[in-house]
Amino acid sequence: MILSEWLNLLIAKGFILEEFCEPYPDDDVLKNYPGEHDSTIIPYFLIVRCRKPNN
Repeated sequence: MILSEWLNLLIAKGFILEEFCEPYPDDDVLKNYPGEHDSTIIPYFLIVRCRKPNN
């Protein structure tokens, strides 16, 4: 599944999308793991906060 399919599935199931976060490594992590630099350009994770309203 691509990202839009996941998000549209949540919407179709009645969830309200509230917030998104794309975590990335800080400078200290990059010093110790320089190979992680790519994750500052393209994040490895997307955190989605959503809720289903009470009906």
